[in-house]
Amino acid sequence: MNIAIDIDGTITKNPKLFLNLMLKWKFGGNEVVLLTGNGDGTMTRKARLIQLRGLGIPEYAYHNLVIAEGDGELLVAKEKARILNILSTDIFIDDNFDNIAEAKKRNPNLLVFEPH
Repeated sequence: MNIAIDIDGTITKNPKLFLNLMLKWKFGGNEVVLLTGNGDGTMTRKARLIQLRGLGIPEYAYHNLVIAEGDGELLVAKEKARILNILSTDIFIDDNFDNIAEAKKRNPNLLVFEPH
């Protein structure tokens, strides 16, 4: 399975839980991608990697870090949905309703979870 997980508001809310899940999924044979937005252009790839290490998420816990660029949240949501489609993602975990709604609209078979 291909699994994509958001960072801000998702992994950041419970990094230990997501680290455990990511390791189980990855070493269980699933593809784990971190898919995060950069709507205001301030979070570079390097900054995201530093953020993840600060949360206790090492690079070996996932396969790839993908950053959805866009000028504002709506464009980021559309870009995330486009990327999910390209990656043939089966499961998407994100705390942002706009991201989830856009992903479901473009990928009706996608299973989405919104952590609370």
